[in-house]
Amino acid sequence: MHLNKLGGAIAGVLYGGALLGLTAMPAQAQESSDEVTALDRIQVTGSRIKRVDIETSQPVFVMERKDLQATGLTQVGDILQDLAVAGASLNQVFNNGGNGSTSIDLREVGPQSTLVLVNGRRYAPDGRALSGQVDLNSIPTSMIERIEILKDGASTIYGSDAIAGVINIITINSFDGMQANAYFGEASEGDGRTEAYDFTAGSSSDNTSIVVSLSYQKNEPIFAGDRAISAVPQFGADFCASSTSPNGRFGLAGRSGTFTLTDPSPTGPGVVQNPNNIRPFSIPGDCYNFAPDNYLLTPQERRAAYGQLRHNLTDDISFRSEFVYNNRLSEQLLAAIPVTFASSGLFGTGAVQFDVSPDSYYNPFGVATTRVQRRLNETGGRSFSQDVDVWHYAGGFEGGFQLADRFFSWDVGYTFSQNRGITTTGGQVNLANVANAVGPSFQDAQGNLMCGTPGAPIQGCVPLNVFGGEGSITPEMLNYITVTLKDTNQYKRIGYTANITGDLFDMQGGTAAFAAGYEYRDESGFDLPDAFTASGLSSGNIRQPTNGGFKVDEAYVELVAPVFAGLPMADALELSLASRYSDYSTFGDTTNSKFGIKWKPIEDLVVRGNWSEGFRAPSISDLFTGNSDSFQTINDPCTGAGQATTNRFDGLTAEQQARCISLGASASGAEQASGQIRTTVGGNPNLTPEEATSKTFGFVYSPSDWLEGFDVSLDWWNIEIDNVVTQFGGQVILDACILGGSTRQCGLVTRLPSTGAVVGIIDTNANGAGREIEGYDLTANYRFSSSVGDFVFTWDTSYLSKDTIVLESGIPNNPLVFSQVGNYYGAGGMFNRIKSNLTMNWSMENFGATWGVRYRSHLEEDCTGAVDPDTQCSNPNGIFNQDGLAFNGLERIPTNLLGGTTYHDLQLRWSAPWNGVISGGVKNLFDKDPPVSISVANNSFDPAYDVPGRYYYLSYSQTF
Repeated sequence: MHLNKLGGAIAGVLYGGALLGLTAMPAQAQESSDEVTALDRIQVTGSRIKRVDIETSQPVFVMERKDLQATGLTQVGDILQDLAVAGASLNQVFNNGGNGSTSIDLREVGPQSTLVLVNGRRYAPDGRALSGQVDLNSIPTSMIERIEILKDGASTIYGSDAIAGVINIITINSFDGMQANAYFGEASEGDGRTEAYDFTAGSSSDNTSIVVSLSYQKNEPIFAGDRAISAVPQFGADFCASSTSPNGRFGLAGRSGTFTLTDPSPTGPGVVQNPNNIRPFSIPGDCYNFAPDNYLLTPQERRAAYGQLRHNLTDDISFRSEFVYNNRLSEQLLAAIPVTFASSGLFGTGAVQFDVSPDSYYNPFGVATTRVQRRLNETGGRSFSQDVDVWHYAGGFEGGFQLADRFFSWDVGYTFSQNRGITTTGGQVNLANVANAVGPSFQDAQGNLMCGTPGAPIQGCVPLNVFGGEGSITPEMLNYITVTLKDTNQYKRIGYTANITGDLFDMQGGTAAFAAGYEYRDESGFDLPDAFTASGLSSGNIRQPTNGGFKVDEAYVELVAPVFAGLPMADALELSLASRYSDYSTFGDTTNSKFGIKWKPIEDLVVRGNWSEGFRAPSISDLFTGNSDSFQTINDPCTGAGQATTNRFDGLTAEQQARCISLGASASGAEQASGQIRTTVGGNPNLTPEEATSKTFGFVYSPSDWLEGFDVSLDWWNIEIDNVVTQFGGQVILDACILGGSTRQCGLVTRLPSTGAVVGIIDTNANGAGREIEGYDLTANYRFSSSVGDFVFTWDTSYLSKDTIVLESGIPNNPLVFSQVGNYYGAGGMFNRIKSNLTMNWSMENFGATWGVRYRSHLEEDCTGAVDPDTQCSNPNGIFNQDGLAFNGLERIPTNLLGGTTYHDLQLRWSAPWNGVISGGVKNLFDKDPPVSISVANNSFDPAYDVPGRYYYLSYSQTF
């Protein structure tokens, strides 16, 4: 009674005098019935409240099981990366820089800002990255009932990471019988084969439901050399791909220039090269094309199991548990290691510092080398193989009860997730052993070749022949100089949750409902590189161990208030409120809130809007990544880069000159021997959360009178993010110190007291960037029946109108501000203005077909890396102007246009009378090539595009 009065009072205050002057509508008596049908209440992604009405104030895009099958793809990550709202992210086309996982990046904010759930619970993150992103392909597609994609922030409901949106994968709830599926696919060039099998069985009764699914998939590779666009490092250019060739390039003391072999025929073991069999090294004639040796599409093999159990303990309490296991064997392959060494420091301070001894048995020249470059093709290439196990278990109890004539439902749960992997790296070398093997060596009395000298032999060492041509390095030599590296990584999450949702009080528009809950998580992870990697003794990049974790306690409350219903210009008006408190062991606490509105002025039109706060807690990798060194090309303002040595301070103010002198520079400026400065990067345990504010506003229109079966939604969205975790770069830090006078940044720079030369910069993670992203989403659906079958059209489009980043420049009140819309920055950095998918489904009796169209608008890239800008760049005299905003004062530079790309996909299917379904199709039906990129590091096209060529597939499903 009192709750009803309170609801009426709230409605009166909120509605105000909006109906003043309108004819009053008398209250209507409700008709009673002896039988009442209870409608099932469900939870929609973005809310914890269970409700009958699935239409909320937030934009949710749903893909049903049949939609997934119609794509012709077998892995959920590959399917989701084709969404219009998805940006570029890791997949199997990432070879150099990939790790075998496939992630999702909504809005191009970053995969770490998209939350992935399975049945509303967090899924196991990737163990290698330790950033919180999920390998989506570890979730078996056979277990999926539907996928709900929330295109809005949801930190108030789910906590950290839900800045760009949420992917909620809903699994099969019950299944009776058995089903077996088989899939075969192959590229039009006869490579890249895929075979996939799965078997699902289930049984259900009034009280118990059991589902079990097993699956297996194998993807074979495509080599870069088997496609024209990727067969060279930069498509359309005739240049020196690499001057480190299998036949070697070397300089000799006392002789100018560099040399290679005249006759590259390999010498046998123990055979010394003819000292006259050399000639000057020629560019590009003696250069080596390493591109064909790389994978274009990386191979994988997956085995997965899924199980689900539901059992009603009583009429009001049930137990539910689910289990996922996935094993992935994946590999990346690069060209053989290019070994480069010189004691002179010729190749920078990061190079290996030794020469081939004049006393080496295999050195026919009698003098030391001044440089050696040799690609070790005898190793078979650099391989990176992952063996990853993913375990995910979620279990708990749920139930419902009535109190004061109100219905409530509750659940308590436990979640365990673990991603553990071993990465085995082959084809790397032990640098200490290489130094021994090219040092002094001799032949002993028994004719054995030994490293060292007769008076000081190096036991176990095998002299290395770098002058014998490709094939002259024997297996014994390789066994001594090569090393197999093993890295181990793991991410583990343990969580406990408790939720309750139910009705509160009646309002004019219905019953107000709430949800509240508590969540605890304990997350930990480590990345342990091989001892050789950590020590710097291998030819790979140095990486230190990462080890850390955090704990978090969270509580939230959510309220939905149906204020009005059935009134003029207010067929329905609903408000939603939510707030979440999070307490982290790493940075402290944060509170984030949300307000939403859903207004139906008429039955066919819904107007909706949301304002919400969000956050991303620093990940384990952000906080605890072990330090590693890079050698960045940096200009120290104290050296007057490009100026004469007598005028190093030219262009600096008196205050800036005094700052240089106080840091160790002489009165004429600092000295810098090398422009490559050691820069240490890594984690930072003092990071604070990224903070976001999200806004959406739009409508859904479903004309029931004049166009039945049609609905359209249009939503504007805006995301502002502050405190973005980033690394500034050594140049920005130096500029901030000298030009900007930042005491903090000066503290990150180490100089030699004698000369003032910069010898080190600390550039670990920091909160130092801001970003604003804005755009529009349009989704239209139309379904109708005719004499020639049933048709369903779905058009989903995302339009990016703004993507602005603000970074510190090092100069006070002069940040770097630039727009990314329509620009391309290399793999993973594509910001198409328009992404659009159109799907047309037809079915008639036992036949069906799906035609899909995927469109990505054009992009512009910086083309300064082109070998021949006049022929490779679409605008050799262009301005890479960041959509009208100056980018760091850059002058006119060449640009290249990556044209808009449209892919067409076709699938045909037939449902056989024996409960079988045969499907076949073609991806990229019209053989559309990806646009050529100059700035991408590999393959001359971005991995977000399809691999060149058509892809054919055939599948069969049998239900028993």
